[in-house]
Amino acid sequence: MYRWIFAVVFAAALVGLLVLVTQVELARRPLSQAELEEARIFNADNAEWFGEDPEVGVSVALLALGEDGEGGIATLEVNGRPETARVGETLLPPCVSVAAMLEDGVLLDLCGGYDLLKLSIGVKVLTLPSDLAAPDRVRPPSIVDLRDNASLRALVRDYRSRLFNKPLSLIGQIEVDIKQGENGQRRFFVFPGKDRRLFSELPLQAGDQVLAVNGTPLSARESISDIYQNLDDAQQLTVTLVRNQQDLVLLLAF
Repeated sequence: MYRWIFAVVFAAALVGLLVLVTQVELARRPLSQAELEEARIFNADNAEWFGEDPEVGVSVALLALGEDGEGGIATLEVNGRPETARVGETLLPPCVSVAAMLEDGVLLDLCGGYDLLKLSIGVKVLTLPSDLAAPDRVRPPSIVDLRDNASLRALVRDYRSRLFNKPLSLIGQIEVDIKQGENGQRRFFVFPGKDRRLFSELPLQAGDQVLAVNGTPLSARESISDIYQNLDDAQQLTVTLVRNQQDLVLLLAF
């Protein structure tokens, strides 16, 4: 059951925008076919996969990017307090740090996954996993910025249309192999499915481990519900992969 639930969410997360249907909306009118399918995916029978652990919310805003005599420096506001940081420096203990600086933002390392914080978005509330633990990383991530790729934007529109009308059509578009790690955490590996474009147009390779989506690590108990909820207002997508023990970060735009 969990395998295909994750496959739907992950396929949509890679190339589309998930639309939340609130219980208030559902009470006002009869369910559409798409809503019935969403209810089948996210219903009480699957509640065990939606964690109820406390969420750790952190408000962050990127105010400026600059340089001084020692190199690049970012000026941020973290929970209302001004902060400056360089690449590799910790913003919040134990493991929230600046992983890289781009022309229009900074890539944040959120204790197990990466997320892009842009200059133009104002304050962003980060939902950190409730079981924070510093990941074992020996090298900075490799970054592939695909936000200006016109072909991928067309793919996004295609998947968005299908999500509005028939979300279960996403099942099988990408194959997911779930394995149990030594520490008991689930690990997710992707392989080509029905839609080969996901591997031909995205720099995916069979067997890539998906570590996080928009900074939310998939090993966290509450990950699927968090990803689903947060994508509703997302303007961009940051997918963290692991390949040959190296972190690879894909940046996509809606």
